[in-house]
Amino acid sequence: MKTGLNFVLAGIICGGVVAFGETGTELVLAERGKPATYAIVVADKCLSLTYAAEELQRYVKELVGVELPIRAETKDPAIRLEWTDEYGADGFCLSVRTTDLLVRGGVRGCLYGAYELLETYGGIGWFASWHTVVPKSDKFAVPAHLHDIQRPAFRMRMTSWLDATRGDFAARLRLNGFRASLTERHGGPVCRFGKHMGSCHTFNFLLPPKVYFKDHPEYYAMRDGKRALAENSARWGYTQPCLTNPDVLRIITSNVLEAIKADPDAGLYGVSQNDNRLYCQCPTCTAVDEEEESHAGTVVRFVNAVAEEVEKHYPNVIIETLAYQYSRNPPKKTRLRHNVMPCLCSIECDFHKPLDVSGYPSNIKFVEDIKGWTRQTEMLYLWDYTTNFRNYMHAFPNFYALQGNLKFFRDNHVKYMFEQGDSWGLHADFAELRAWLLAKWMWNPDQPMEPLLDRFFKGYYGAAAPHVRRYFDELHALPRDSVTQHLSIYEPVASTNMPTAFFERAEGYWQAATEAVKNDPVCAKHVEAGALSVAFTLFERMSERKTVWVTRHPEKFTSATRCRTYAKRLLDARVPMNLRFSESGDREKQFRKNLEDCLAYGVPTGIADRVEVPASRLRLAQPGVRGDYVKDRETLDGTAIKLFNTHYEWSVRLDMASVAYDPETKYKIRARIRVEKEPDSKGEAFWAGVYDTPAKKGCGSIFVKTEKCGDGYLWYDVCTWMPKDGQYFWFAPGRFDKKGGGTSAIKSVWLDRIEISRVETGEGTK
Repeated sequence: MKTGLNFVLAGIICGGVVAFGETGTELVLAERGKPATYAIVVADKCLSLTYAAEELQRYVKELVGVELPIRAETKDPAIRLEWTDEYGADGFCLSVRTTDLLVRGGVRGCLYGAYELLETYGGIGWFASWHTVVPKSDKFAVPAHLHDIQRPAFRMRMTSWLDATRGDFAARLRLNGFRASLTERHGGPVCRFGKHMGSCHTFNFLLPPKVYFKDHPEYYAMRDGKRALAENSARWGYTQPCLTNPDVLRIITSNVLEAIKADPDAGLYGVSQNDNRLYCQCPTCTAVDEEEESHAGTVVRFVNAVAEEVEKHYPNVIIETLAYQYSRNPPKKTRLRHNVMPCLCSIECDFHKPLDVSGYPSNIKFVEDIKGWTRQTEMLYLWDYTTNFRNYMHAFPNFYALQGNLKFFRDNHVKYMFEQGDSWGLHADFAELRAWLLAKWMWNPDQPMEPLLDRFFKGYYGAAAPHVRRYFDELHALPRDSVTQHLSIYEPVASTNMPTAFFERAEGYWQAATEAVKNDPVCAKHVEAGALSVAFTLFERMSERKTVWVTRHPEKFTSATRCRTYAKRLLDARVPMNLRFSESGDREKQFRKNLEDCLAYGVPTGIADRVEVPASRLRLAQPGVRGDYVKDRETLDGTAIKLFNTHYEWSVRLDMASVAYDPETKYKIRARIRVEKEPDSKGEAFWAGVYDTPAKKGCGSIFVKTEKCGDGYLWYDVCTWMPKDGQYFWFAPGRFDKKGGGTSAIKSVWLDRIEISRVETGEGTK
């Protein structure tokens, strides 16, 4: 391998090309304490070459204290940056010619070549946009017979890990995808999608249900014999077009052409299914899919027709579409047009082991699918997933799958590579390491893992590296069967695949790491951020995380104090560290509320036999759809939950696991409710109760009719019972016969608060 300044390789494959050198001789480009003898020459007037020269100048000065001048030409020894298309836009060649060092490459290649020199021969490490390690050296030198040609494994290399989308840092990692903020000085992105359409789930943009559904339901998918929008479709796009309807083809094609006209220089335009599985089941669509033995049949035939018309007007445009979920299997008969790019998505797979190694059924099927699409196109775009999207901060032991997957993608001729991560915040579980490793392997997936891990841990965590590495190694050594215990990108925190005892033990590793860098403020911040993953998991797993206290023995809830400690750490770190807990906005809000409630209401002193819980502390399902949190002067604290009359679902909830109560003791629950009645209408106003999930039965409930409801807010007794974890209080608008065409007897129902009180007053009575 490359060791120090001695390039001892005789012929090691590097990015698919051979690099050569010999031991013992070197070309010294700058030496500490001596005047500059080399200049940096940029003959071509190109922003990316000029920027490459400036980066070389800047970092050589940091390395050895010598500033190399930048010139248009010189007769003196020089580092010469030269533009050539010989190695493609991203490839480069580093070679020594007598006393000159040549860096030759394309629009991004020269810049990448400059970074290769600084990283490999200068020992510089770019580990995060805010953390670069530049060693102090006596000299900057390269092998005297250096000849190193590198070309990337993938034409497009992109990730959505937030830090790696920042332009300067992305360029230093040799990422060239359109999600990074790459400007002309970085060589720009390799490609980009039209601004008005985006890269995925575009059917609702191209055929908006709000515009067309009312007058033309036949434009949309038939499901179970009906053309109907799924519940919440206006918010989430829960529908698909009917892809065999000629009017749908006409409208979408026209809208695609208009979008291209508005942004004609993009090159790529997405025409793809919405993010749901509601493909059309009408007889015509079904016949096509059956003939093609895949739901991709209707998708590919439709997109081919759009692409054929687009080519008449824009012959260089590429139309991208998804091979995703129900359309992942390639069609049996129809082939993609030459101007159609499929984007194959691995969302259902096991990510603990490489796709072609895991025995999980979805992985086995994915291997078949990628080979099928490879036979159809030379422009395969792969959308891969690299984190837990439900819980960004939870441990996600997928590192030993990352390299194997990228090798598999390369070997199956993927050209465009996207590794999706946390695009909302920083410092998710090993976020910095994932982005760095993925970038390295998207350039060359044959780079050995262990040297890369060692380099990152030492460079990013400093003296804490051994302790953090111990946690990392033990996490990945936890046993997991790839068939029965596969690693999903939505794995719940409560999963037993990673035992709580491990995270309890891991706290000690992170504490040791903190102690090791107590005098290093930079690495101390990295350790503080890394340790939050364990704090997040333990907070979520603690069964005694209580926010409502109605107990005579608060001292028995021993983990509550620890829970408050974790909550404070996570909340205090969230804003300055730009933390995001989940991809889901609703889950993000709920988790933050859990943290805030834990601090506001946890670990009280004294005894409570009765407690009121305001509506603001109760969970509401689908805010904006089933109901909403609203202001109301008639409530005791000025807020309420208003439930709409469009449904009768159990929409308000309080889990007994969040209530500190005394076991084997009876409690009473009641609710303060206001009913807004429909004039001259009789029926059920609301229903409420307590449900036992493990026992699958109710513990008590009430069903109140409109004629029994007075004006304004009134207290209603719900039930008396013995609480247990696994139970929850629920509240909903009154029932009515939807199928029979009935409507609700109320305009709305409002909940101010609930009260939980101990029935027995004597100590120890049952």
